[in-house]
Amino acid sequence: METKNREKFTSLYENTVFVEPDYEYYKPLIEHQEKVLSVPQNFKPCSYKYEIFKDYGYNKNVFFDADMIIQSDVRELFFNDINFGVCLDISALKYKTNIIFNKTQNTDAYFNAGLMIVGKNIMNEEVYNKIFTFTRFLTPQYNFRKKLSWKGILIEQDAINEIFVNYTLIPHELYNQSHLLINNLNYKDTKIIHYCGAPKPWKEINFKYEMSAMIFYKYYFMRTNNFTLIKNDKKDN
Repeated sequence: METKNREKFTSLYENTVFVEPDYEYYKPLIEHQEKVLSVPQNFKPCSYKYEIFKDYGYNKNVFFDADMIIQSDVRELFFNDINFGVCLDISALKYKTNIIFNKTQNTDAYFNAGLMIVGKNIMNEEVYNKIFTFTRFLTPQYNFRKKLSWKGILIEQDAINEIFVNYTLIPHELYNQSHLLINNLNYKDTKIIHYCGAPKPWKEINFKYEMSAMIFYKYYFMRTNNFTLIKNDKKDN
């Protein structure tokens, strides 16, 4: 992340601490993805999300994909007894169901790794090394238990799905809603919008979205105003 972007972020969240991953350590994994797994260039950095399984001294880690926009309070994701929480992947239609937050576990459903809640007891070198090593030696011939995610290309999401069998499913329609499914009826109730695919929120606005209060436009306004809110200091007469 560029210095100017870090400064913008810390101006909003003063207690933020940035940690650089060990890029040299990940280099063999990235090379393996390129030579053996044929992972597209834009997917390779996704493996850096394995860092959330390391113990940096926190009681809980919550991971958000960079192409997500949080549009309301989500503090409940940090204050719960979930050990490992994820949302269903919207492409796994056969697993779509109404699942109660923090109550139901499912070992078979394919989940999306864009939002992950990681509890203290799985933040350690053993878990991290297990995921890293598995991905490092993964081959296309590996017999996955679940349907693969993105066009059959092996990515970090497939590896995490294979490693973690027990987890708590949280409602994807609230915390991991695809921008392709957002509409005037559900966007106000959606807490996190995931811009999986295209267009990305940091690109130009795609005007095919005609919703007057669409979060796309809110994000665009914030971006063009240096991510600062314009306050109205005028007092009522």
